[in-house]
Amino acid sequence: MDDVQKICQLISTANMVNIESRKAHVETVKQDVKARDDKVKGDICPWCGATLIKRQGKYGSFKGCSTYPKCKFTFRG
Repeated sequence: MDDVQKICQLISTANMVNIESRKAHVETVKQDVKARDDKVKGDICPWCGATLIKRQGKYGSFKGCSTYPKCKFTFRG
């Protein structure tokens, strides 16, 4: 039971209790997601900055990084 209590304490300290810091974190995540989506829409790989190429795979078309296999970023859509 001692290990379980340590794990519970570790999880509870990692949670953001302060509402302002939680809101700021959520805003930051939203901005990061929007920036990544904008790069993908512009055919730029968000991981390495190379161009994205439309490819045909086993399960349909997708966009993949032109530097594959060095960068393995893919985006379905």
